Amino acid sequence: MRTPTLVRWCAYSGVILGMTGWLMGFAGICLYAGTTELLAHVLWPGLAMSGILSCLFILVAEGVILRFGYNPLPLNLSLWALLLSFMGLLMFILSHWLAPLIDQTPALVRKLDAMGSVYRVPDIVPTLIMGAGLLMLIVLTGITVAHANRRIKQ
Repeated sequence: MRTPTLVRWCAYSGVILGMTGWLMGFAGICLYAGTTELLAHVLWPGLAMSGILSCLFILVAEGVILRFGYNPLPLNLSLWALLLSFMGLLMFILSHWLAPLIDQTPALVRKLDAMGSVYRVPDIVPTLIMGAGLLMLIVLTGITVAHANRRIKQ
């Protein structure tokens, strides 16, 4: 079954928007708090990081679709594995890169505290999330190898 081009591009756009969602939210908070200098400092590296993660996500998902078609088990497993791995990685990066920058901006810290927002998490949280995603990727790799071995033997 071939996926129509429009559907593919809509899916790619959804991945890109999803991976840059944190930056959109951060931009809104910075504009609300009046800390545009911090936003200017974070914008390009944040876009680059989100773009790289989006490209990796799309490449792996396309690879799974090419290998297995639309078989729900590998497709759903790859989706959850990628989501958990990348979101854990993103949480870790933001806790160690963005949180110290936020801490240097008292006006933004006050606004975030007033909103009840959490911008720093203990390292165990992203580590567990990434670990679950990587475990799923290992299972997906095992399924891929078993599938390839079956095709070779035929």
